[in-house]
Formats: sequence, structure tokens, C-alpha cells
Amino acid sequence: MISLAPFEAKNFKIRYEAWGDPKHTPILFFHGFPGSHVQARGLVPFVESNKLFLIAADRPGYGETIGRGTPFDYLDDLADLLTSLKISKLHLLGVSGGAPWSHLMASRIAERISSHIVVCGLGPFNRETKQYFSTFQRRGLMIGRWLPPSTAGWLVNRVLRDFGPEQKMDRFLKTLDSTDQYVLTDPSRRSLLMSSMAEARRQGAKGIVNDARLYQQDWLSNYCNRELLTSVATTYYHGRRDQLLDPRMSEWMHKRHGQSTLTMFDDEGHYSLPFQRAQLILEKIPH
Repeated sequence: MISLAPFEAKNFKIRYEAWGDPKHTPILFFHGFPGSHVQARGLVPFVESNKLFLIAADRPGYGETIGRGTPFDYLDDLADLLTSLKISKLHLLGVSGGAPWSHLMASRIAERISSHIVVCGLGPFNRETKQYFSTFQRRGLMIGRWLPPSTAGWLVNRVLRDFGPEQKMDRFLKTLDSTDQYVLTDPSRRSLLMSSMAEARRQGAKGIVNDARLYQQDWLSNYCNRELLTSVATTYYHGRRDQLLDPRMSEWMHKRHGQSTLTMFDDEGHYSLPFQRAQLILEKIPH
């Protein structure tokens, strides 16, 4: 593992870690929501065997990434981080709530992206897709549109104080499909997820509120250059037993993209897919 001091960029101080040989194929990991770069550690066992150089960074407000600016300010700073690592061409991997950010990055620096992989990705919130969001998700996104960030942060922090970490995890697991519940009974996987969430809350609700401001809108239409986005080879993966993010989100994104491929797993959920299919996904990355 390469663990360096946070990268001092123009707008943000970015906390990141990297694993593997820097001479191998680089892949930039976008963590879920709420999450952190810690999530990428679940892929480390597959890095060397697939000759990859894995980089994972915390988004604004998560972990130790601090600063102020727009999503594009952060992505530009992230591109500068890649340049500092002497990376000119790379692959993107967006997981769950990291998918909007990986799409924006693909559109932002399309000429540098060799391929884009999206696993159980969150879709944009618009008139066509709102049916794919749960009632709880729709209400949260709609309410969040009208709340000032300070008020939203206060509410999230209050919710986070209501239960201890173990209680939160147990309550969360009950909302998932049995295949996800089974996978997360493994102590190492549960520990990894809890460590990632704990790191995500290092700055309180800042990261959650920052992500939500992007999720509350049609980020695909508002922020992504369609021509550039479709020029990037994109693969969508989703589990049909995903009860956290509706698999129809990936089906919709695939159709909207027009130049992508889609692989659906009948027997996988939201967490079981990335844990159990990591080798299959990573071995398909072209070198």
C-alpha cells in the first residue's frame, strides 16, 4: 500500500491511498455513499493478480478530504492528483453512490479514460427515474432540495447520534436482501464496511450533505457532456436482488448511454456483487 500525505490541490486537500505497482494499469476508485477510500481495501487481494495500480480518494467532507468548491473543482483537483502520480491514461470504477462522480469524471477527462466500470450504480433523480427510488429515498431527496446545508447537516448529525455503530449496522442489514445479509455476516467484510462508514463520518455530516446536493438533481443531464461520456467504453454491473438501489437504474443508464454494455446477476445483491464478483470484474479490464 502507498499511503501518502493528503494531496494539496487548488481547492481541496485530498486524502487518498494507492495499492499495487505504479507501473501497472491504473484504476481510480469512487467509493459509495456514505463511504470513504477504505472501501477500496476490499479489492486489494485482486490488485496484484490483475496487474493493477488502484487509487482511492475520499470525496469532499468525507474522511480527511477538506476544502470548498463545486463538484467540478474537486474533479479537476483529482485530475491534478493523477498527473502528480504520472498517470496519463486510466480506468474508472464507480460503486453505488460513487457512480454519479465517476460519470462526471468520465465526461470531464474523457480523453484520459480507457474504460469506465459501474457497479450497482446510483442513477440520476429525474421524472423518468424517480419510480426506481424508494419512498424513503424520494422523500429524502425532495426534502433535501429545500433545506439549507446547515439545517440538513444538523438533521443528519442528530440521526447519526441516535444509535451506536453496531446497532446502526444491524438495523441497516434488515433492509437488505438475504444474499447481502449472508455476505455481511463475514466478520472481515462487516468490519470493512463499518470502518469505511466510520471514516466517512470523521467530519460529521459534511460528506453526506455534499453528496446529497449532487444526488438531488439530474446530474446526468445537468453536468455530463453526452458526446464525451459516450466516447468512453462503459460497462454496467448490477444484481437483480439489490434492494438498496433498484437494478432498473443500471438498465436505464445503459439505454441512455447507448454505447455501453450491461451485465445483470440474478443471484447477487448490492454488497454481494462487488464482494463476490470482484475478480470477474477486474480481470476484464483491458491492459
